[in-house]
Amino acid sequence: MGWRVFAIMPLAALLLAGCGGLVAGTGTSTALSRLHASLETRAAAVHALTVRIAAIRDSKSTTAYATAVVKTSNRRVAEALTVSGGRTTTTVDDGTNVWTYQPGGSQYAVQSSMPTTGYDLRWITFDWPTFLQSVRFAHPTKQGAATVLDFRGQLAGQAATGTLTLSHNLEPTRLTLHQGGATVTLKVTDYSTTAPIASSTFRFLPPTGATAVNTTPTVLTALTTDTSTLAYSAVVPTVHAGLALESVRVVKTATYGTELIMQYQDSSGSPVLATEWQAGPPAPYAKSSTTDVVVGGRTVAERDLPGGGVYATVTVSGTTVVVEGQTGAVGATLANLTVAKP
Repeated sequence: MGWRVFAIMPLAALLLAGCGGLVAGTGTSTALSRLHASLETRAAAVHALTVRIAAIRDSKSTTAYATAVVKTSNRRVAEALTVSGGRTTTTVDDGTNVWTYQPGGSQYAVQSSMPTTGYDLRWITFDWPTFLQSVRFAHPTKQGAATVLDFRGQLAGQAATGTLTLSHNLEPTRLTLHQGGATVTLKVTDYSTTAPIASSTFRFLPPTGATAVNTTPTVLTALTTDTSTLAYSAVVPTVHAGLALESVRVVKTATYGTELIMQYQDSSGSPVLATEWQAGPPAPYAKSSTTDVVVGGRTVAERDLPGGGVYATVTVSGTTVVVEGQTGAVGATLANLTVAKP
């Protein structure tokens, strides 16, 4: 679907009369309002969109680079983000469920809405209409055939400022966004409202044997990376445990060797900690201080914790798993464990 531009171009010409743009005043304000309204009308009329983007994120002393391809069709979204190290994370929203996965990974994420990636790709792709509704434009200038506008507003509940560049067809070609101490620069390398998009783009078929977890793309990347370094099998609870995975790390200890530590949160907001190592070294608590119970067909050693909650340990496929948290959450975790081979 193409955008009709015959009604827009005179407006752009009005805005950019003269090499330096217009002097701020009533005329400029009126023209900006008309431009803004026209952009919103055009955005609402788009039913299919394919955008290729080069992205940079600057935050304090850290600079990160990525490229992305985002395809949308009637609010369905497929987003593939490739970071500078070469790893690609793909997120698919079919309008009902959202999945995030990485090629070769043993886990994939399941969420109820599109997660954030840190690069704010949404504002010039599937949330372009929301962006236009959330900001005010000022200071129009001309750079060749392009229009450059300053903006400020509230995006996702936070104050934001920046600049937006529009092509002669009034399509976004560059967005610089300052928000929350970070600056994101998005350069559009291809923008099409006419390229055909196959319906299979918005379908997700889980890899054979992969485990569904509730987490963000960033944590999923850490999980995939860290578990690939283990010499033993990682054991991960599925989404049926009702937990959200918040962080993952690998540490090396003298007693247990390489440990995988996963921090979860249960539905009430309480923390659940899972620690794993290659079976062999004994668990921290003596066997005499624990009680054996059967959970999910496995024998589990449990012990009440002094501050409340329970400590439980079980061996699964040569991996020792220790889970600590509230009794119900620990039980749900142990009942939904799956094994990802190294």
